[in-house]
Amino acid sequence: MAFWRKTPAFDRKSIHDGAALLAQSRRAVAITGAGISTASGIPDFRSGGGIWDKYDPAEYATIYAFEANPGKVWGLFRELHRATLDVRPNAGHRALANLERQGLLGLIITQNVDGLHQAAGSQRVAEFHGSGRELHCIRCGHREPSDPWKDRVSQGEIPSCRECGFTLKPAFVLFGEDIPADALDQAESAVREADLVMLIGTSAQVAPVSNYPWLAYRRGARIMEMNLEKTSLTDTISHVFIRGDVSLTLPALAAEAIRCKTAGA
Repeated sequence: MAFWRKTPAFDRKSIHDGAALLAQSRRAVAITGAGISTASGIPDFRSGGGIWDKYDPAEYATIYAFEANPGKVWGLFRELHRATLDVRPNAGHRALANLERQGLLGLIITQNVDGLHQAAGSQRVAEFHGSGRELHCIRCGHREPSDPWKDRVSQGEIPSCRECGFTLKPAFVLFGEDIPADALDQAESAVREADLVMLIGTSAQVAPVSNYPWLAYRRGARIMEMNLEKTSLTDTISHVFIRGDVSLTLPALAAEAIRCKTAGA
């Protein structure tokens, strides 16, 4: 009970119910969004005052805009770079990594590009929107790590491809680009086989992620939501809704689920 005393008040019943589902699951999948990374200092770009208020996605966040004027689009990339510079995984990321190690979580499908799941130790992560860990040349296909460019990007330099000289872009998926095929295949296979889908810090409103809870539900899977507010799924297909900051509720859920698993072993 000491764990509960060290954290803000939770709805213990929802934590208990969610932990029971997770402990009983054999093929759990987590879908994560911006809400899991806000506690690490990364803002929700869609919220008021976020990056999308400063950089219109239609003008900056499409592959067509990058092809037409890569220097301009690097204004957005530099803002994203500053927002994610030196961030660290929070307790929510670490809780998911621990669930994977304990055999309670099969795959994370993430809409984030910050790499914090991997930094926390998660091994099975499908990155739907790519990653900022690499730079990619859309002209010749060259790829290289982004870390050596970190300081130069901060000082205003725009990376160029050492093979063909074209401007490099972070390996983010811009509007107009396809989700990486390996991530899509991995995610769709996992969702088809899932007996529990956990929606964590996401409202799951953008396709194809928006289809996954419904696909899993129709195949008999349980749906668990962990978010600050209810979504359109909460009163329709969700079996458990856990309200709160997921950097706090996830560790509580993971600890309870591991206890349930251990007790039932």
